Amino acid sequence: MQSQSVLAVVRPMRRPVLLLTLVIPILAAALLGLPGEARADGRIAFTKMVVEHCDKVLSVCTWKLGCGQGNTAVDLVSGAKMGTATSVGIDKALPVQQFPANVHCTLSIDDGWFSTSWKKVADGTLEVPAGGDYELELTGEGAGTVKVHVAADSLEMAGPAPVPAAAPAGKGKAAAKGGAPRQWYGVFHAAPQGQAVIVGLEWAAFKARFDALAAKGVKAVHLISYREPGKDGKRLWAGIFRSAEEEQTVLSGIEWEPFVAKWKELNGKNKRLIDMVTFDDGKKRLFTGVFQDGSDPYSLWVGMERSAFFAKWNELSAGGMRLVDLTTYRAGKNLVYSG
Repeated sequence: MQSQSVLAVVRPMRRPVLLLTLVIPILAAALLGLPGEARADGRIAFTKMVVEHCDKVLSVCTWKLGCGQGNTAVDLVSGAKMGTATSVGIDKALPVQQFPANVHCTLSIDDGWFSTSWKKVADGTLEVPAGGDYELELTGEGAGTVKVHVAADSLEMAGPAPVPAAAPAGKGKAAAKGGAPRQWYGVFHAAPQGQAVIVGLEWAAFKARFDALAAKGVKAVHLISYREPGKDGKRLWAGIFRSAEEEQTVLSGIEWEPFVAKWKELNGKNKRLIDMVTFDDGKKRLFTGVFQDGSDPYSLWVGMERSAFFAKWNELSAGGMRLVDLTTYRAGKNLVYSG
C-alpha cells in the first residue's frame, strides 16, 4: 500500500445509536501492564418482571419476588397483583464485586384467604458471565411462570488493582519522565441495555473473551487498540460488548488489500462492517474489522482527505445515511480518517 487509506462506513439511520467510544487509552499505564491477571466488577440491575401466566382463579396472582447474591436478598416486587401477560417495571440494582456472578431469586405468591400468607413457589439461579441482557424464568406448580429481566454492566481490566497516581515531584521533562496517566474519552448515551467493557488484554486473551461472550449472546459494538508506554510496549485491546442476536465475524491484523478482498466477500453474504481498527505494527499498517449480519444498504469511502471526507459525509447525511464509526491516524505527515 503506497499511501494509507481512509475508510468510512455509513448506513441509513433507523434507530438511535449508542456510541461509547474509547478514543485514547483515564488510567495509569501501570494499571494495564499485566494482561495475565484480570478482574471485573460492576452492577446487576433488575429491570422488569413479566408474568407469562398465572394459574390462580380469575388468572390474577399476588406476587412477591426477592433476588440477591449469597445470603443477601432484596425484595424487588411485593404485593403486586398481576395476571397472565402482564409486567411490572423494577428499578433496583446490586453492586457486583466480581464476574461471572450468580444471582439467586425466590418467587412467592399470597396464598392466604383473609390475610397475607406468602408461599414460596419457585427458586432459581441466573449465571451472569459479564455485562449484557439476561432473563431468569421461574415456574411454580399451581402458581404460574414469571420471567425476571436483568441488565448487567461489567468493567473488566487487566492487571493489579489500581493505585492512585502520586503527583509528580518535579516539573517539565523531569516530571514527564515518570509517565503521565493514560487518558480515556467516552461519549455516553442513555440506553436500557447492559454492557460489558474489557480493557487492556493482548489479542489472544482478548479474542478468547470475545468468543466466550459471543457464545453467551454478547457481541462487540466497538474495539480499540493501543500500545503500552515504552519502546517494547505490548499492543493491547479494549472493547464494548452488548447483547445481540446477529452473528459476527472478525478479521484480525491483516493488510489493506486482503482486508478489502474479504470485505467484498462478506458484503456479498450480507455481513456489514460495523467497526474497524487500524494500527502500524512498526513495519506495515494492519486492519482489524468486526462484521455483523445485516442487509441495510451502506457506502464505503477510502483515501479521502479531511475536506473531501466531510463533504461526502454532509452529502450522505442529507440522504439519510449515518456515519457509524470514525477514527483518525497519520499517513506520513497527513492526518487521515477511517470510519
